[in-house]
Amino acid sequence: MCIRDSLEQITQKRPHTLPANEEKIIADAGDAMGTSANTFNVLTNSDMEYGYVQDEDGEMVQLSDGLYSLLIQSQDRNVRKNAFDVMYASYGQFENSLASTLSGEVKAHNFNARVHKYNSAREAALSENSVPTAVYDTLIKEVNSHLDLLHRYVALRKKILGLKDLQMYDMYVPLTGKPVLSYNFEEAKAEARKALAPLGEDYLKHVDYIFNNRVIDVVENQNKVTGAYSGGAYDTDPYELLNWEDNLDSLYTLVHETGHSVHSWYTSCLLYTSDAA
Repeated sequence: MCIRDSLEQITQKRPHTLPANEEKIIADAGDAMGTSANTFNVLTNSDMEYGYVQDEDGEMVQLSDGLYSLLIQSQDRNVRKNAFDVMYASYGQFENSLASTLSGEVKAHNFNARVHKYNSAREAALSENSVPTAVYDTLIKEVNSHLDLLHRYVALRKKILGLKDLQMYDMYVPLTGKPVLSYNFEEAKAEARKALAPLGEDYLKHVDYIFNNRVIDVVENQNKVTGAYSGGAYDTDPYELLNWEDNLDSLYTLVHETGHSVHSWYTSCLLYTSDAA
């Protein structure tokens, strides 16, 4: 982030910034205020285990977030229904605990908004990215005013799939009736590089560094956090976390997170020198 942007953010937040001693008290309470979110992450990423389902080959396999993303696209409706049922049955076991963590998180957001003199937790959250609440309100208004298009799409999906009723586990299966595109990690890196080529040789130099210098945690693993992200510090390479599956979504995620990583190099003022710089 440039110094100008930092100063603009400080100026925008000035009406919501408390005296230093009060901000210190709130900062010191940060770990306690984050307990609900931390509990949710530990519960869903480590303690909670999914059950077993039958895959498309008839084999019984233990469900994971990555495997779910594949099975929910299966052409076999029984496969995707069973994957859906097993996934949400696992969450259902902890519905009261998860409701409690959600309640705690809501209370933490409301508290921070109140003490910093925001009109709402929504306004406080949007202010982190300098987004006016009017933008949020406009988004909701426009989505609601065009819901008929979503309804038409759902009706069309139901018709093409030839289903009497359309369930959530039917929303991700390809309408073409063909298997989704598949890429292993090496193939995906080659495809990603071709897609990013128009951004120029300097950009590709950073991409090659990322792809070839062990800064990507690729494979899904037990107790590994779900999803994907790119992160680092001023004096480190930007690192990526993935939970790889051999599908198109993982390729998209690789391109997306690599974009964040290259962006980190270009916006951190390059306070360190790496082989990619």
